[in-house]
Amino acid sequence: MAVPSVPPSSVFQVLTCKKGSKIDVHARTEGLHCQYSVTDADGVSSCFVVWSGSNLMQSQNLMSQFQDRSRSRFRQVERNLHFQVAKTQSAAETSSASADNAKAILLIRGTLTTGESAKAYFGDAAQAAGGSKFGQTTDGVPGVVAKIFLQQVAGNVIGGCYLFRDEQSLDAYLASDLWASETAETPWQDVLVDKYTVDAEPAAGAAA
Repeated sequence: MAVPSVPPSSVFQVLTCKKGSKIDVHARTEGLHCQYSVTDADGVSSCFVVWSGSNLMQSQNLMSQFQDRSRSRFRQVERNLHFQVAKTQSAAETSSASADNAKAILLIRGTLTTGESAKAYFGDAAQAAGGSKFGQTTDGVPGVVAKIFLQQVAGNVIGGCYLFRDEQSLDAYLASDLWASETAETPWQDVLVDKYTVDAEPAAGAAA
């Protein structure tokens, strides 16, 4: 997964399957930038997919085309979430190889309380000095490989997908003062935090 090259016009999709089921995207599917097959603590499988086109509308269309061709397989999907990629940050020492070797993923999302859209929030955060830690940097987070910042396309939900080298680093981050201050300073509510382990041998996928 070449995390640093994910363009902001991409769509980040989360497919959570019914227990005992699994879904992924064939590597040659048009528009597929990258994907991770993951499992939560209850043994439920999900697939994180990044769709990339020349602009946001095309990225959404590529995702929709995959779903239309895979209707029978989508009967196994319990939840289908998708966000626009706001931006991507990588740790200073990260290479594409280390991103591919991420072992744990943290998915966070919450609803803004400021009354502004998710897009406006990230736009303001990019220009503000000393603002909320959320949306600014991965520096100082031990074990993090990269972070993909997420925004609801037409709404006020923001989030982040953190890639970690191992589960211990992920758990240490959630127990840290940095995480506590980041969540406290971010103007959001109804925050959801989901932890996943990356499947050791991701399935190759079937043709969509």
